[in-house]
Amino acid sequence: MGIRIDGASDLINASDGSLTVEGLSINVSGVVTASDGFKVGSAATIHSTGQFNIGVAHTLFANGNATFAGIVTASNTTISSTGIGIGAATNGSASYPSVTISGTSGGAVHFEDDGDLLADIYGSSDGLVLTARKTSDAITFQLNSGSVGEKARFDSSGRLLIGHTSSLGEVWNNDGGSLQVAGTSYLNSTFQISRWTNSASCPHFIMGKSRGGAVGTNVVVQDDDTCGLIVFAADDGTDLQNAVAEIRAQVDGTPGSNDTPGRLIFSTTPDGSNSRTERLRITSTGALGTNSTVRAAAGGLDLQSQGATDLGTLTLGASGGQNGQNRNANTENQYRIMMPTYADPSKMVTQLYGVSGSSGHEINYGGYTGWAYAANMHKFHTAADATTGTGTERLRIDASGRCIVGGGTHAGGSNLVVKGISGSTPNAYACASFCRIGSNPTAGTSIANLRFNGGSGGTSRAAEITVKAGENNWTEGSSHPSQLIFAVTKESATSSTERFRIDQSGRIDLFADANNGVDIHMPQSDTTEALVVKRASSNLNDGTVSFTVACDGDVENTNNSYGQLSDVKLKENIVDANSQWNDIKAVKVRNFNFKDNSSKKMLGVVAQELETVSSGLVYQKIDRDPNTNEDLGTVTKAVRYSVLYMKSVKALQEAITKIETLETKVAALESA
Repeated sequence: MGIRIDGASDLINASDGSLTVEGLSINVSGVVTASDGFKVGSAATIHSTGQFNIGVAHTLFANGNATFAGIVTASNTTISSTGIGIGAATNGSASYPSVTISGTSGGAVHFEDDGDLLADIYGSSDGLVLTARKTSDAITFQLNSGSVGEKARFDSSGRLLIGHTSSLGEVWNNDGGSLQVAGTSYLNSTFQISRWTNSASCPHFIMGKSRGGAVGTNVVVQDDDTCGLIVFAADDGTDLQNAVAEIRAQVDGTPGSNDTPGRLIFSTTPDGSNSRTERLRITSTGALGTNSTVRAAAGGLDLQSQGATDLGTLTLGASGGQNGQNRNANTENQYRIMMPTYADPSKMVTQLYGVSGSSGHEINYGGYTGWAYAANMHKFHTAADATTGTGTERLRIDASGRCIVGGGTHAGGSNLVVKGISGSTPNAYACASFCRIGSNPTAGTSIANLRFNGGSGGTSRAAEITVKAGENNWTEGSSHPSQLIFAVTKESATSSTERFRIDQSGRIDLFADANNGVDIHMPQSDTTEALVVKRASSNLNDGTVSFTVACDGDVENTNNSYGQLSDVKLKENIVDANSQWNDIKAVKVRNFNFKDNSSKKMLGVVAQELETVSSGLVYQKIDRDPNTNEDLGTVTKAVRYSVLYMKSVKALQEAITKIETLETKVAALESA
């Protein structure tokens, strides 16, 4: 049974069990229920099973399948809660909504403009290919449909551009790179590589070089080939085609299998130029140099001139002491050069320490500060010529502070030791020279001076030795007269006084103002000669002895001639001497020996006995300590034997007169 309602008349026909509505629409509020389904015209039917047919080929099934006979034909296509499957594959393996495209050799998505292919995405067993089909097209990456701007693109030349829409070919050499990053802040102009792993491994930035003509073809590089270059460019107001510096890696030698020697070259651009100049290189041997020519020896630092006035210079130092990192005016600057110790390489020995402060500039060798160990020995070496590889030690300062000229060790206690080797040249024996450089010295001008000081500050003068020009001026190369002067400081004085001089003729002048002028000390007490005078002598081995003074006091000469200056022009108040007869008669002539020489018998007088006869023949000296010159409170008497001899001559003359008188009287008596 059914109900029919058409537009002409209201008619209900229920003979086929259905409801057909033709013409006008039916508006129903509420729920319309049909036990067998609904049919709309000849094309649309809703069955009681839930199947919905539109026309002949478009069907929606109650189980979720759909069939469309129009433009979209989805044969073997699934749409489910896990995605869309197109082709033979399903999307059941995906854990998130997705689109799966499957074919016998992969799948693709094409992008067209009214039939004109613009781009496609193709995936196969070889990978994913994203292609822009037009030669001038680019592949761009945008965020939020481009509202926040383009972030990156691959241009038509295959370059990856980040932060810019076209290649910046004007940077450095007008050749844009395959990867270009440009920005206006740290964030969008910074390239960062990180590695996050629980190991000592790190991220890598690798540049490689091969002489192969094609990618993947291996051909060995050659000496001086550049394997990598880092360039730092600067905008000069016109473009970015000028570099301020570069770091270049090159082959440094002949390479081979697993043998690739290399060097690093650091270059900067000087003021007024746009060309880089090499400033520093590290060679394959580890040598560090400031020019293209670095010494061949392994390791080390080679500083070379960078121009006519720029010498090879190494500058060290910073303000703020041990942790100083800057250089500031009116602040103490320091530097230090150190080396690791033998026992513990983590501990250092200071080689050189320098400091510049308000009091001046100083350089300290081998230590001085407590930040590292100090050196316990300094050695200085030189070679005999310019081609000798191993030098000879010439000077050493040992751990006790002794300075040993000539090097090596020395068992003595001297602070300064000058050593020589076998030979006759000045540098073969112990020789020290003191020189005055300049014009020829005039007579009496000082040439060199050796001073001996003492006191808490070491500036109080004790003695000095001075060399001066002689009594005549110097003539370079032909006449160098000189004199040697010795000076000492006496008690209650602070400056030295000349006491001994050897002049240009070899004469000796002695200046003494207390006690003995000359003391000759000998260990012997016999006839060993203490003072010897030779005549016709030019060295120590020739000449004839003419005068000697022995240790026991004996004086000998070759002609037994002794004299005294007696010229009348030197004398006045000349009168005859008084009688010496009684004095000579009263003199007691004794035999004796000195206490320190008991074996030698002497003939002479005793001063105290002679003093009672003629006090003028005896004089005395104050006894003083030989070291301190202190008065010991006693005296030692001496006899003027030369005067005693003259008194004896006078007494002899008186005796002769008396003898002659007696002889006259005897002769008169005998003649009577």
